[in-house]
Amino acid sequence: MEMRELMEKFRREADTHRSMMLRRGLGVASEWKAFKQFLLDVGPCPSPTHLLMPIYEHEKSYGPGKVHWAPPGTKPRPAPPRPPSASNGGFGQWATLNGETVSVSALSSTLATPLQPILRAMNEGASPDKVANEVKTADKLVNRNAIWLPADEKRRETFLMAFRAWRLAVRPEVQSHATPAFLFLYTCLPVMRDSRDELMRLDLWKPLTHSKWSAREAHVAWKRYCEMLPRAQVALSEVKAYSSFSLESELDVLCARIMEAEKRLRIGNNPRPATQSAA
Repeated sequence: MEMRELMEKFRREADTHRSMMLRRGLGVASEWKAFKQFLLDVGPCPSPTHLLMPIYEHEKSYGPGKVHWAPPGTKPRPAPPRPPSASNGGFGQWATLNGETVSVSALSSTLATPLQPILRAMNEGASPDKVANEVKTADKLVNRNAIWLPADEKRRETFLMAFRAWRLAVRPEVQSHATPAFLFLYTCLPVMRDSRDELMRLDLWKPLTHSKWSAREAHVAWKRYCEMLPRAQVALSEVKAYSSFSLESELDVLCARIMEAEKRLRIGNNPRPATQSAA
C-alpha cells in the first residue's frame, strides 16, 4: 500500500503522528519518524476518542513501549524500577517481567517472539507477564514431533516464532481454535493453490504426453506442491472442522474458508468500522 493510501486509511493515526513530530522538546524514537513503523508498533486507534498517552508515569518521550492508545483520563501506570546499571532515561523503556525489570526491546529475544505483536498486545492493556504466559501457552500447544513441521531446524523455529506472534493477535474467546495445525494450513494452502495454478497456466497440471510429464516433474511449482501436500494432509486431519475437505478437489473452497476463519479469529464477525480509523 502506498504511503498516501495508508495515511488516508488511517487518518486519525496520521494526524496524531504529525502532531507528535511537531511538538517541541519531546524526544521521538528515530524509527517512529516513519509513519508506517509508528502504525505497526502502536496499531490502529481503537476509537475516535482514544488518545496517544504515556504507558508509565514520568515518561516524556515517544517510542516503542512508551505510549499507547488509551481513553481520555487514563492514568499512566507506576513506573517500574530501573536496573541499577541502567543509565538515566525514560521510564517507558523498561517493563517488569517475572518481578524483574527488563528493557522493552529485550522482550523480543527473551520471549523468542517478534517485538511488534508484543508491543501491540501491551498497547491493548496486556502486561508483560500476561504476554509471557500467552507465549508459554503457545509453546505447549506445539507437538514438535508433528510431521507437518518443517524438517529444517531454522525453518521450524521461524514457524514457531510466527505462531507465538499470531496467538497474541487472536481474540481470547476463540483461542482454542488457534492451533499450530490451523496456522500451518493458513500459510501453506495459498502456496499449494498458486503452485497448482501456475502449472495449469503452463498446461502441466495433468500432462498427457511424456515430454510434458517430464517438464512437470522438473518444475519448481510441482516440487513445491508435492512437498506441501502430504504435510498439509496430516495438518488437515488435526483440524476437525475442515478434515472432511479434499485437498485435491476442494483446494479453492478450503483455502477461502481457512482465510476467512483466520480473519474471524483475529477480528471477529463484527470488525471495527473503517470510519473509526479514518476519523
